[in-house]
This record gives sequence, C-alpha cells and structure tokens, in this order.
Amino acid sequence: MNTKEAKGNDLNTLLTGYNVSAEMARCEATLVWNKVMALLIANSILASIVSFGVNTILAVLCSLLGIVISFSWIVLINRGVKTFRYWITKARYYEKLISNLGTEVNIFDEGSKLGTKDGTLISLPNEPKPLEFRFKGIERLASGKFIEGWFLPIVFIIFYLLLIIVILYP
Repeated sequence: MNTKEAKGNDLNTLLTGYNVSAEMARCEATLVWNKVMALLIANSILASIVSFGVNTILAVLCSLLGIVISFSWIVLINRGVKTFRYWITKARYYEKLISNLGTEVNIFDEGSKLGTKDGTLISLPNEPKPLEFRFKGIERLASGKFIEGWFLPIVFIIFYLLLIIVILYP
C-alpha cells in the first residue's frame, strides 16, 4: 500500500469502506457471541435432560445429538472468528490508506496494542499527558486467546462420551 494507491482513492470512498468494514466486524463479533450463547444453551438443555435419568435410549440419543451440536459449534465459531478477523484486517487496511492521505485514523491498530506489554497511549484534547491503556499481566486474555473457540465444545463432547459410557456400561 503506497501513497500513489491512497491518492487514487477519494477520501469519502475510503471512509465509507472503513465504516463498512468496521460495522461488518462489529456485526460478526455479535454473531459469534450469539452463536456461542445459543449452542451453550442447547448443550445445557441436552445435558440436563440426560442428567434427569431418562430412559437409556433417550439418554444415548441426547448425548449423540450433543456431540453433533458440539462439533458444529467448533466449525461455526472458527468460521465466525475468521470472518471477524477478515473485517478487522480490512478496516486496518483502510486506516492506513486514509492515514496516507493525511487524515489519521488508527482505531483498530491502537486497539490491537491493548494486549501487548507496552499497551497504547491516547492523547486527548485538554489532557496534560496521554492516557495509557493496557491489560497488565493478562496479555493472552486481552488478545482473545485465553480460551480458544474449541474449548467448551470439547468439554461437552467429553461429557457426552462419558455419559454414554456410564449409561451403556454400568
């Protein structure tokens, strides 16, 4: 990305692309969160049905359904996170093009520094010194990698497999 490429674009067009990318990232983050909650609730309902001591066939079927839901959970969340990262990367691309035209926009670039040891500084008007933002000591959590997207589904899969073993081999 160079200055020539940036100058070839109209600032309004770049700002529109940036706004769309940022909005798509926000929407995708909301979708990922909603999927996690829906699949967690579905698995919780199935686990509670199995835990109430229903007959053996129903318990095994609910456990198998729970395993299928958990595997689909892994696929859905991984796809959603990849799409989210795409839109964030696209927004950062537009930030750099806009900055090349002389208007500084670096919201996503600055936000990515929160999870680092150095953090980020933000200068505000009427503030004597820049404000420091960082997550001290929890860089992994701040980067969104503390609990991977596959952790909870794997816990449910193990739970259901153990239930099937206990039910079928008492």
